[in-house]
Amino acid sequence: MLPKSFEPVYEILEQIEKNGEVAYIVGGAVRNYLLSKSINDIDITTSATPTQIATFFPNVVDIASEHGTVLVIHHKIPYEITTFRGTKNTLEDDLMYRDFTMNAIAMNKNGDIIDVYGGTTHLNEKRIVAVQHATDRIKEDPLRIIRAVRFVSELQFSIDDTLANVMKHEAFRLEQVATERILQEWTKLIKGHSIQLAWKCIEATQIALYLPLFKEKPTLMNELATMTEPFNGLAEFVAYMCIRNDTFDLQQWIKKWKMSNEVKNDANKLLLYYNHYQLHGIDDMLIYDVEEPLITPFIQLLQKVTENLSANMLRQKWMEKRDALPIKSRSTLVVTGHDIMELFPEKRTGKWIGDLLREVEVAVVRGHLPNEKIILKEWIQCHPPVND
Repeated sequence: MLPKSFEPVYEILEQIEKNGEVAYIVGGAVRNYLLSKSINDIDITTSATPTQIATFFPNVVDIASEHGTVLVIHHKIPYEITTFRGTKNTLEDDLMYRDFTMNAIAMNKNGDIIDVYGGTTHLNEKRIVAVQHATDRIKEDPLRIIRAVRFVSELQFSIDDTLANVMKHEAFRLEQVATERILQEWTKLIKGHSIQLAWKCIEATQIALYLPLFKEKPTLMNELATMTEPFNGLAEFVAYMCIRNDTFDLQQWIKKWKMSNEVKNDANKLLLYYNHYQLHGIDDMLIYDVEEPLITPFIQLLQKVTENLSANMLRQKWMEKRDALPIKSRSTLVVTGHDIMELFPEKRTGKWIGDLLREVEVAVVRGHLPNEKIILKEWIQCHPPVND
């Protein structure tokens, strides 16, 4: 019987088999189940083709049928289903083309584990081992070089010596991989709790010589080599690299690594916050200005850069100070831009409104003025905007 984590998938496997084909749960979901870790996406491998799958289920989305993959929406949850890889259309042949033995473990609808290549043994040994021939697996998809290091960071596993040697020898092939795909793995890698082991793997295999910007200045890795704490995400990573080494600016990191505008904007804010910190320390305005989603990344950034602050202690003090602020955001300020316009009806709307609101905001946050409408209006009238 399927473990409870996989029960929602039973009907899919059963439906495929009712139509004369075979199907198995495979990959990360099975690996995480065996490691007693949380299970997110559940992938299925099958002898059926995408065309057949489309006839088995009422709600099928074609995401890459040319590569044998479709999504089946079952009870509003998407499941990725891929036709067996290889020429023999068998489970064993499919598993042979997967990256590492720990990801080449399957489970049938009865909950039985099918482990052809010793993945469970390697899981117990905490070793990342390529399926059969490491060189073949890396040449099939060089991204697997970064994936291996990502799993080191996430799982605190070691890389099998044979695989490590192949990764070093074939590292140049990373230049053939789309930067966007590398970025996906890098994003997970820098969040791993065994990140220091990952840096050691990168150094041993000389992977950095083929990564954007690092290949232009390999000594950038020196800024990471001794780091033991994971990053919250890409924005914190980029801000940290910009602070610790000014060889490349924010725009270069974003462009070369093909990061999103969201990452760019968040990283830029973190750098602005850090500049304020350098000038004024952790004052009321810094605590007020740091947007809530960026509190944790900024605290972790400070902890990494200063190296003498406990992130947990800093966060506790930060939140205590934040709770004590007279206002938490501009929306809690009792005067608005409309109020200011009414006080100066002869003025045309423009940037001056926001500037004046900021002055009021700062005065309230710093305790120079109470957040009371009458008093603030009187202050504003006494401090009219400068004429254009």
